[in-house]
Amino acid sequence: MTSQPSLRFKVIKEAVEIFKQDSSMAEALKESLEMVLEDLKNLAGLNVEETIFLDSNSKKLWSELQESVREYQGAIFKIKAYFTENNPAYLDQGIEMAYLADTKLYDIYETMNKAYQDALSEIESANKIICIKCGAKNHKDNKFCGNCNAPLPRVFKEVTEYVEIEGQGGLEFLEDYSNINKLRELVLGFLEEKVGSEEVIVFLESFQALNNKVIRQLEGLAGVKRELPPQVKDNIAQARFKMNEFYEAINYLLNLIKKHSLDEIKAQIGFIQSLGYELGEIRQNFLRLKEELA
Repeated sequence: MTSQPSLRFKVIKEAVEIFKQDSSMAEALKESLEMVLEDLKNLAGLNVEETIFLDSNSKKLWSELQESVREYQGAIFKIKAYFTENNPAYLDQGIEMAYLADTKLYDIYETMNKAYQDALSEIESANKIICIKCGAKNHKDNKFCGNCNAPLPRVFKEVTEYVEIEGQGGLEFLEDYSNINKLRELVLGFLEEKVGSEEVIVFLESFQALNNKVIRQLEGLAGVKRELPPQVKDNIAQARFKMNEFYEAINYLLNLIKKHSLDEIKAQIGFIQSLGYELGEIRQNFLRLKEELA
């Protein structure tokens, strides 16, 4: 399978390209870089000993993954060095380094995911199911873990219906950034006086209606009166917090458009794109959990 650039790489590359065209977007670029660094820090900090299904070969892969994370961090620092040494070459060099690290991460993830799926198939063939809280094997007909009494994965399948939105599954509407990209195009057109403020405002209000619907659905899922797996609770909490932040950011942009605060509008667009990246990552985690725990 050919590797595809991750969301984190797309955000970095786009932020650099925007900055090359408009140096006033420096703060937006710096925010994007810091956000990706934090994401990589969390990835590198995962405890391999707590990960289920890791044999000696998988642990070797995990070590390679962490090495790739360090290379990715080095690429980000190379781009950041532009602001201290004012060397334009650092931007392109950093992007190239980030692409190579991103490709390595993708390949390692694919290999580890295959090993994980193979392990799951072996367990299923033995009529067993893994408890995601303690890692104990249970008979597939059990509803709760015989070791720690936590609900077994199939519980998640019963509650995902709370985030279904007229054929769009919760955060799935952020899959290809189409709404955010459309928003950026309209706002840039407004700044260049090619698009009227009324057209932008209509789009923003429509976008907010969908965002508000997602927030309500997430609140409904969070209110389910049953014990959910801890990973699911954490994902829901992250999604609710970030969606509310995203909603407020769009509202602020809406006010800036109405006031014609041009300088602030550029900075706010960069911030919204950063939030969109974070929501995309949360959405991917949600879909991964949905698949693993169904």
